[in-house]
Amino acid sequence: MGAKFKPGKTVGIDLGTTRSSVAHVDEFGKAAVIPNAEAELVTPSVVLIDEGDLRIVGSEAKNQSVAAGSRVIRESKRDIGRTDAKWDIDGTVYTPEMIGSLILTKLKQDAETKLGVPVVNAAITVPAYFDDSQRAATEAAGELAGLNVVAILNEPVAAALAYGLDRDRSDGHVVVYDLGGGTFDVSVMKIEGGQITMVATDGNVELGGKDWDDRIIQHIAEKFRAEHGADPLEDVDAYQQLKNDAESAKESLSSKEKTRVIVQYGGAKMVHELTRDVFEELTADLLSQTENTLAEVVEEQAGLSWDDVSQVLLVGGSSKMPQVARMIRELTGKEVKVGDPEPDLCVALGAAAYGAILEAQAVDSDPDMDESQRNEIKERILALPPSRREKLTETRVTMVTSHAYGVEVIG
Repeated sequence: MGAKFKPGKTVGIDLGTTRSSVAHVDEFGKAAVIPNAEAELVTPSVVLIDEGDLRIVGSEAKNQSVAAGSRVIRESKRDIGRTDAKWDIDGTVYTPEMIGSLILTKLKQDAETKLGVPVVNAAITVPAYFDDSQRAATEAAGELAGLNVVAILNEPVAAALAYGLDRDRSDGHVVVYDLGGGTFDVSVMKIEGGQITMVATDGNVELGGKDWDDRIIQHIAEKFRAEHGADPLEDVDAYQQLKNDAESAKESLSSKEKTRVIVQYGGAKMVHELTRDVFEELTADLLSQTENTLAEVVEEQAGLSWDDVSQVLLVGGSSKMPQVARMIRELTGKEVKVGDPEPDLCVALGAAAYGAILEAQAVDSDPDMDESQRNEIKERILALPPSRREKLTETRVTMVTSHAYGVEVIG
């Protein structure tokens, strides 16, 4: 039985460890990211539980993290599906699913404000190696947010859809290197006509851009201890500030050769110049882990040579670090175009496309669909340019997971 759609707008959501985004398919059949209330294309996956049970999500929560300290919850995606993960704030216990639902609620409400229509159905993405409990918990978070979750979609499949549907691409094998804020995976996708098939996948739920940030934090804290004899990591507020500064430094070093990090703690101040060379030395072993996974998935699991691969897609904001593209070029001999499609946005774009594909197919497969809803979808599809209409109605996706519990086929 296919996905059950309710009357209302369908969107695709990238629920990320550090950043999240929502997209939809517009009246021209093109996937487009929906800006949030702050006019940002991505929303920080940060939740602040303020006094009086006030829940603040996104940039405002991140900006207040230094003053709010332990009231701020970050990177909850890493814990989703775990029954032992929880946060107790003012006597209320929050689970990762609850925190995820707060992020999803903001995305939903902001999208409704921007589009002017109720957002009802959603395809939500997860890493390809998420197990049953993690997928079920993600779906539960969506339901808590008031969404009708029509699909839990593997992130590399979403990236391949963004790559394949919005461009004229030749058939072949595409490798998706996905380094997000808190998770990492590699997948091999075969694109053949209207069929997108996941051939192999593997990854690490405990590896992501956060770990690159942590290396900066530890490095700066060590320099501060040596200079002032005090440890800024012992103070919650100082740690939150250093965490924000480390993330900014990492992003800055993607375009600059050096950046400054300022630390103030215990009445002392330190200004440290961090170079890209030092940063890459500090994180060389992390990059090596991703290289080993990349080689194993392509060469061993998929049984391909690099000559068999037509394109390597970079997905996730952390994949924009120069060391990533350089490593891939050295390993594969292939040129990697950063921003084709945009690493921060392509998963949400692909999820939106997948939601539209399922909705188009549900018109003919769901006998319980309301007739007025069926007619509205048909009219919307018929209004699209023929090439877009064909892609939405004829694309099929086959997914596998890296776990032993089976194969999932959706289409």
